[in-house]
Amino acid sequence: MALLTQDYPPSPGGMNVAQAGQDIDDTEARYLQDILLDYAGLARRRGPVKALSTVALLPRPATNLVSTIDPIGATKFAALTGTAANGYLTVWNTALTTTQDVPWAFALPTTPETSAALAYRFSSVTPALTGGSFIGTASDHGTSANGVSQALALWRGGDKVDTSTGSVTFTRGSATVTGAGTSWLTTVSPGMFLFANTDDASAGTFTSTLLGTVASVTSDTVLLLEKVSPYSGSAGRAFTLTSLRGTTPKVVKGRITCDVASTTVSGGNTKFASQGLGTGTWNLYRQRDFTWIGKVTAVPSDISVTLAANAAISMADELYTAVRGDWAAADKSTDNSGAASKLGWLTAVYAERQWYASNNTSFDKTYRLWFSDTGDIEAVDISDDGDWIPVASTVDAPEAIRALIPTYNALLVLKDTESFAVYGSSPDSFSAKKLEDDGTLSTMSIQSYGGGAIWAGRTGIYYYDGVQVTNMTASKLGAVYENTMRTFDPTRYRMWSMLVRGHYMLHVEKINPTINITKGNVVTTPTYWTVCINMDTRAFTIFRNVGIRGAVQLPASSGRGIWYLVNNDSTGFGTVCDSTDLFDTESVDEIISTKSGALGPDFYYETKKFNAGEDIRLKRIRQISAHYLAQGGNILVDTVMGLNDIGSTLTGYFPASVYTWDTLRVAFGTWANVSTQYSSWNAITQGVFRPKKIGFMKKGHHVAFRYYQSNADMVRVRMGPQQVGYKPMRPSRV
Repeated sequence: MALLTQDYPPSPGGMNVAQAGQDIDDTEARYLQDILLDYAGLARRRGPVKALSTVALLPRPATNLVSTIDPIGATKFAALTGTAANGYLTVWNTALTTTQDVPWAFALPTTPETSAALAYRFSSVTPALTGGSFIGTASDHGTSANGVSQALALWRGGDKVDTSTGSVTFTRGSATVTGAGTSWLTTVSPGMFLFANTDDASAGTFTSTLLGTVASVTSDTVLLLEKVSPYSGSAGRAFTLTSLRGTTPKVVKGRITCDVASTTVSGGNTKFASQGLGTGTWNLYRQRDFTWIGKVTAVPSDISVTLAANAAISMADELYTAVRGDWAAADKSTDNSGAASKLGWLTAVYAERQWYASNNTSFDKTYRLWFSDTGDIEAVDISDDGDWIPVASTVDAPEAIRALIPTYNALLVLKDTESFAVYGSSPDSFSAKKLEDDGTLSTMSIQSYGGGAIWAGRTGIYYYDGVQVTNMTASKLGAVYENTMRTFDPTRYRMWSMLVRGHYMLHVEKINPTINITKGNVVTTPTYWTVCINMDTRAFTIFRNVGIRGAVQLPASSGRGIWYLVNNDSTGFGTVCDSTDLFDTESVDEIISTKSGALGPDFYYETKKFNAGEDIRLKRIRQISAHYLAQGGNILVDTVMGLNDIGSTLTGYFPASVYTWDTLRVAFGTWANVSTQYSSWNAITQGVFRPKKIGFMKKGHHVAFRYYQSNADMVRVRMGPQQVGYKPMRPSRV
């Protein structure tokens, strides 16, 4: 009987462990490691994890990567770094050649093996509505009464430590600040925040109150603010310039009317008393140009305030902003723990407003969602009937909000075991609706994609496309994902993610997977996962040694690439890598990512269990043929007979496909023919695709093959179309 064959492609459908190996599609594989499926007809090995040589190394382990655009349009980068004792926002200079540590409110430990208290902090990096980035961290989800520490800082790109040497002079209504004894050209950068003492008799005398954000530094003694100063200060005022600051609510509710001949300001739809203008010292400003109106001295009602003197300008039913000047500690502090005036460590931009969540002053506020006025990130009504909505759990025990992410038609609100969406475009229409009976295990697992969002939960990795939620792991990883996640301890370990070229990558720090890697009779179980999903095809693979600890997207001028962060096992420090290398470069890793234990990539490909359309009929399997490329070593082959897991390594293999002297002579014959085909030696030694047959004799009903690289130094591995050759035995032979 002639030899029959079954052709199969190099698994464009990705790995499938949700079904039995003999039941999955011919386009799928049982297990794929360190393989990309983004080229038609090819299963190619991923590229290396290696440091960006143009970016200075970090001085310690890192928790997340941050980027923003400063007031002069420069893209700035930073990383959250720390130890069990200290935390920092480590900022790179514009040239990326040096770093500067800016103290963070809390320690940022990175040793979860020791104890849950020393786990990486949850972190959230999101755009701020009016420029810059919000950076939030939390030791856990819950209240300050339970020892949970939370921080939220606004970063506008400042890359210097605090400076307060010298003194300043400034004038209300002017953006120019003059220094004495200052050296601002070397100690100040655009994006830093200016706090100073005032001696403004009209507006009030304050200690270390916020004047504004540095737009540019003109000289050692002159700088410009983005907006005019709200106060005046004569020569000799003490100051501090800092790269991070906290938030303090402003009051903008309603409209006001006032006259230069009166001290009374009348409001419409205002809440002067309810929003606290009777406590502390407040000043009113016209919102459109920040012109000063006057200082508040009395608050008779929600619709009326009395000024210390006649209004400086007349207004008729206009928008205003009220700013509290004697709240220096609240202005500056990035510590949100137990602060009633702070709005939580999670934030996002949706419907032209800044949203905040997970305030830990009381448990009911851990699931409260605040929203700002349009155009001002701190214009939030925090009164009891203010601008907030509760996102209550439908389960027995209420849960704190764990993550926020905007989509094109909703703001997603993720908890531990539930996911919600807030729909609407204005306070009158905002409403929360439940989406899914699963939430997220880590704030850092969320990514925006295609107008929707992706996140990882206990029972799946989910994608919301604006209409419905799809569990992407259900059909490919199935119970393996759920059972593996049961071994994940979210109180001690974390997840991080990034989205690169349509591939969602999720690094799960510490697990005990329910599937293994088998080479011959050697079985190993990974201690972590980096799941890679091709979002165009929904093909799954597993990456080794890609221990993501945060990622940022580069600006359009740089091609919108992705930089990601790993902690280098050999140095223990954070290292920035270029994700382009994972796709475009074919070589071995230069960095061992923390906890991975070994360099990658480690090409490993386990096929489906082939049955030639007949599960029961016995077959003689005679050969495996493939088009392949291997450089730097051989591709070893295991056969796995029946429905078993343990395989047998064949004596035949797919040898390196780079030319040798003998094969070069046979292929071309003369040097002239070689030079016609190849322009350089480098082109010859890059390797070529070759077809090869490996013959053997096995009897079985099913057969699977495992391909894996022969050594860790192999530079390049690619698999093309493959074919199994067999002879069916008589129908009675089962």
